[in-house]
Amino acid sequence: FTPNLGVILSNMSVALSRIGREAESVSTMEEAICMGRAALNGGPGTVDLAQLIRGYSESLARMGRHEEAVAAATEAVDIMTKQVYANPSPDNSAELSADVLVLAISFSKMGLHEEALVKGQSMVEMCRALHRENPNSSIYKADLSRGLSNLYSFYKALERKDEAADAISESLELKRKLGS
Repeated sequence: FTPNLGVILSNMSVALSRIGREAESVSTMEEAICMGRAALNGGPGTVDLAQLIRGYSESLARMGRHEEAVAAATEAVDIMTKQVYANPSPDNSAELSADVLVLAISFSKMGLHEEALVKGQSMVEMCRALHRENPNSSIYKADLSRGLSNLYSFYKALERKDEAADAISESLELKRKLGS
């Protein structure tokens, strides 16, 4: 897997998506993922492959292909879970939390609100841990805020209003601290 070719294909996929050519975007992403799967076995490009698959999942969701989006997001979570165990680091944990959030959103779009909530809670807990370990990092603070904002939506879908209000209040508090 040539990382530069993977990056080029990924960038091309994003560009195609931005101009409304989602089917071509997905096809380009599939090519990059196939190349990545064939060449990698937990090597240094594993995180890149998980990121590609996460982007692929998001593209599938935009096309309304939600079951495929869940499958892709699940694969990205599996890849990054193994990577976190093999090479624990804040960056790998942050990538895993992003993958878990995409999976939660995919579940939500399929109407699987309980599953979305469980994954959303998991993502928020990962972000809380990263924020505790790195309290001055605006990146981890922003990730936690984004996770809480999504958690609000998951609670709201289940009509759990008090928990939804708590999640969005905490998200807003973090946003204010970030100055955005």
